[in-house]
Formats: sequence, structure tokens, C-alpha cells
Amino acid sequence: MGLGLLIQRTIAILSLAEKLGLELINLATGGATTNNDFVAGGTGAESTIPVPSAADQVLSFLSWDKPQAGDIFVHWIGANDILFNTSITGAQVTSLINENVNRLFQAGAKTIILANYLNATTFPATFNSSAYNVPSVQEYVPALTKGLEQIAAGYSAYAKTAVVDVQDLFNDMFSDPEAYGFDEDYVNPPTACLTGVYTSEGVPRHLCSDPEKHIFFDSYHPVKEVHALVAKLFVKSIEGFSA
Repeated sequence: MGLGLLIQRTIAILSLAEKLGLELINLATGGATTNNDFVAGGTGAESTIPVPSAADQVLSFLSWDKPQAGDIFVHWIGANDILFNTSITGAQVTSLINENVNRLFQAGAKTIILANYLNATTFPATFNSSAYNVPSVQEYVPALTKGLEQIAAGYSAYAKTAVVDVQDLFNDMFSDPEAYGFDEDYVNPPTACLTGVYTSEGVPRHLCSDPEKHIFFDSYHPVKEVHALVAKLFVKSIEGFSA
């Protein structure tokens, strides 16, 4: 059994593969979007270095391999889309995700896991930002989640599908951080342990001494403790396939 990774959030899935003893095929790229023709992704200090999109990752995988019996595909994408373009909708992104899921299904994939994200206004980099405190951003994750659930339901008669609710976990951590071992002062407002990574921050680089008390390691990415919690959600989802 293998675990196919077609996403941008790698650490949680690396933890998942380790927990379940699965071989991991990691095609994820930092800064990736769903489709570069729709919203171009990018990485680096200014997010200007081009990267392959999720669509590129799927097509690349299918060009040199094909799904095998027992493979599990995690397609987790969409956060960078709204971060790079606040005018898009969740429905537009899920339409593109559906294209990728269909490519995998038509190639023989029988187990596909999708996942949503936290609201784009809750990152340290975007918190209280007028550029992100707009209706289109607030509406994005609910629409994305609805679309993912529709995709999963549409293929459920032919394949094992699931949608992991990552947003719900983050909402719970934000509302009761101390229950998870995080410091309230670092959570409200969201504060990064490592600052100065991105040019837009405009501050010198600095690393805190207590990352485990933060939800976010840098302005956009969670600490390893959060990744471990997210991995547990995926483990539960996979275990549910055999229940």
C-alpha cells in the first residue's frame, strides 16, 4: 500500500505515512495552487519562484506511474489560491480539484482523500489585513468545503472517498488554545515563531525559543505539533475506510 501526496502541506502527511507504515510518494511543492492557468503559484521570500500546480503534479505522476490496488491518494490544495487571489471562489477551485480527482479515478485510483483549510484571515500574515477582510475570502472555505463534499459524494459509489475537516480543528485550537498546549498570547492574535522569512513582513529574521507554544511556526505554516494533530485526522479517515 502506498500513500500518494498531491498537496502543498507535506509535514502532516509525512507524519501520517510514518504512523501507518506506508510508502510515501511526495509530489507536493511549496506555494502550489490548484492550477497555474487559473491562479499562478510561487515560492521564495517574495513568492515569485514558479512552482508546479496540483494539476501539474497529477499529470506528472500519471506520466510515469499509475494507481495500484491499495494506494491512497491525498489531494489537499486550495489555500494558496485564495492567498494569491482574493477574488476567486471556492466553487471555482473545487471545479479544478474535481478535474484532478477525475484524472486519478480514470487512471484507476480507488481511495482518494480531500481536505479543507483554515480561513485565510487567520494566518499571522493576513490577520486584520484589509486586503483579506473581504466577503470573498470569508465565503471561500465554506464554499470550498461544500464543493469537496460534493466531489467525495460523487465518487463514493465507485471509490473510497473522504473529506478531512482541517478547518474545524483550527477553529477549536483558536477557541481553546490551552487545551492543546498553546499559549493564548501567541494565538490571539496569531503570532509566528519565526519572523522575517517573507519580504512583505519587513522585519529582521528572528526565531522564538518556544515554538511548541505557538500554532504557527512562520507567517503561514503551523508548527510540527499542529501537523501531528492534522495527521491524526487523516489517520482517523483512513481507518474509517475499513470500519
